[in-house]
Amino acid sequence: MTDEHPINSKNWWHAYGEPNTAVKEMSVDELAGLYSSGTPGVDFVVIDVRRADLSEIIPGAINLPSQSLPATLPSLLHSLNNVKKFIFHCNSCQGRGPRSAGWFADALNKHLDHIGAHNDTKDRVYFLKGGINAWKDKFGTGELTGRGKAWDGKSLSTIQL
Repeated sequence: MTDEHPINSKNWWHAYGEPNTAVKEMSVDELAGLYSSGTPGVDFVVIDVRRADLSEIIPGAINLPSQSLPATLPSLLHSLNNVKKFIFHCNSCQGRGPRSAGWFADALNKHLDHIGAHNDTKDRVYFLKGGINAWKDKFGTGELTGRGKAWDGKSLSTIQL
């Protein structure tokens, strides 16, 4: 028997199972369009599901590590119920980002059914194609001198933490 906690294992997500809802991808250009036409946190929210020891983040994103996401879904759904679109990402969105988006879509569908709002989540929940790596390739990495300063609402380069 090992002393390692299952959350640190390579396949930690097996405990939560695969999501039932298929989620569409969103390109970095489509997400950039949301920034120019909407308000983060109101019209859309970007959810970074990388571990909490990250060093940079997409502007306006919130960090909810995928390892803790299933346990936080009930509170998260009530807090973000009125947001129109949810975009999940990790480093490259090859597993963690799409899987987390699927878990969220499953929970959102269940929540909407429970409250009698029969809305489909197919146009509300996405994962970012290529993850933060694709975002940085397109918009760059913010300067370390910007650490601790509020986002200016204009620059789309990542913010250093």
